[in-house]
Amino acid sequence: MKRTILFIFLAGLTLLGSGAPARSDETRSVYVGDIVTLRITAPDITADTLADSFAPFEILEQTDTPGGYLLSLRTFQTGEHRIRLGNTDLLIHVRSALDEMPREDLWEGDTGVAGPDRLFPWHLLFYGSAGVFILALGLPLLRARRKRTRKAPNALQGFLQRSGMLSPEDTRYLVEITYCFKKYLESLLGRRIIGKTSAEITAELTGVPLFECMLPDIRAWLTECDRIKFTGVSAGTDEKRRLYETLVHLVTGIDMQKEGAV
Repeated sequence: MKRTILFIFLAGLTLLGSGAPARSDETRSVYVGDIVTLRITAPDITADTLADSFAPFEILEQTDTPGGYLLSLRTFQTGEHRIRLGNTDLLIHVRSALDEMPREDLWEGDTGVAGPDRLFPWHLLFYGSAGVFILALGLPLLRARRKRTRKAPNALQGFLQRSGMLSPEDTRYLVEITYCFKKYLESLLGRRIIGKTSAEITAELTGVPLFECMLPDIRAWLTECDRIKFTGVSAGTDEKRRLYETLVHLVTGIDMQKEGAV
């Protein structure tokens, strides 16, 4: 898994993770994608209350414990998130290593990806079509359609789930996140990418409209990873995290470009 941070709350919401009582407006800093583990034991806190309090976060696991809960959660949204638990405010400051490192090496210009506000409102068309199916074919067919839709894989979510389980402290970290990226590209292209070199991958993407704007950044990212993996250069945890965040930006940009082309 990615770097895990443990905060512990006891009855009265006392923070023991740092060896000091939790204070109102106390801030804890984590990085994008870090998995934060919270142990909360307070009799008046319910599972619904926790879900509302941690709405900005993705709750990966929630386990009942004597008198409380054990939560594992993360977020890819940077900034300060204020969590109200009982009489205590916990400020979790989510930072991005990408913002703290020079970006000239991997970002060589405007990608030209269209923002979400420029997309055609396909959801309105979907709702209208769903109404037609209900009237013409009946509710059972609509339910079957929704069931098939839920089973359809989502390339972006699959990439984030697989790569988010990896730890930057692993010596094979860059190899593994490159593998996740190749799996993502395979799901979009419908042809074999795993097992190919960076030059071969670039050749596969060349001429494909979906990757036209992103190709210089993809080539730069693959080249940087190859430099570290094959020249014996030692990469620290911060540098690995920076490369991962760069890859998340690339994949997110590709996904936005894909949605805009639908």
